[in-house]
Amino acid sequence: SFLQGEDDRTNRVLLFTTEKGETDMKKHTPIIALLILLLALSLTACGKSQATTDAEDLINAIGEVTLDSGAMIEAAENAVAALSDEERETLTNMTALTAARDQYDALVIINDIDSLGEITEDSGPILNSIREKYDSASAGAQSAVTNYDALTAAEAKYTSLVEAAAEKLRAEGEAALATMRVEEDKVRKTSFYYPSSFPEYINDRSYALCYVGDSESSTWVRIVYDYVGKDWVFWKELIFLVDGNTYTRTINYFDIEHDNSGGQVWEYIDFTADEDDLKLFAAIAASDEAIVRFEGDGGKRYDLTVSQEDKDSIRDVLAVYEYLRNQ
Repeated sequence: SFLQGEDDRTNRVLLFTTEKGETDMKKHTPIIALLILLLALSLTACGKSQATTDAEDLINAIGEVTLDSGAMIEAAENAVAALSDEERETLTNMTALTAARDQYDALVIINDIDSLGEITEDSGPILNSIREKYDSASAGAQSAVTNYDALTAAEAKYTSLVEAAAEKLRAEGEAALATMRVEEDKVRKTSFYYPSSFPEYINDRSYALCYVGDSESSTWVRIVYDYVGKDWVFWKELIFLVDGNTYTRTINYFDIEHDNSGGQVWEYIDFTADEDDLKLFAAIAASDEAIVRFEGDGGKRYDLTVSQEDKDSIRDVLAVYEYLRNQ
């Protein structure tokens, strides 16, 4: 009976303890869940994602920066750019990537400056390219360019050459302009400038010459090819031999004017020059020998040797053209 009573008391105590524990657990379950969540977030914040680790590895792989490091630096920068803001904050070597970029940009600019060579009137595009690279680089990269003085010296020399060329162009243009015969179209507000050797009449002689047209809005060069003789050539192709170099220009036959009088025929065309025409005439003006062949069908042809007087006239026309169009 006594033992029986002790067992009952024990059972009641155990029952009370079990019930009390379950009650306490239920009471504290929300707090425990919150603690677990905070612990998980803390562990996540202290850790790094795989993308972050990969980006750090790419930065570390850059090593010593050379002119060949561009692709590796760009790959690391792309990996960093792909990270979230939170991931980027966990990077431990971002400073190294910034330094690598600055050093690489400086090396590229230094190499470009060292490769400039002789500065001429044609150096403008490459100088502008280097200047744009330098101006767009970071302050760190700019400070690492050790030959910046060489760039400014090259730019100063280029500016001096361009100014001298402009002055020469002005002087030559004004001198040539003073020798020109001028015809004005007051209605269209246009002036035409003809060189001293340009024939007054279309049937005076055979020639290959040019003249300048100038209006308020534009300046242009017109070219005249004129064959004058006793027999028709009915030319439609021009073959040029300029100091041994051959050029060909095909003309639409129906664009060529044909006329005759007093036992003489003439076939000519007058048209606006394009860039190829201007280059060809510049070559003729500077040549020792220039021959223009007017060629038709059936072997008909006429060879015109361009005189020195006509070469000088072409040179003057081109000088006037450059002068007027740059006013």
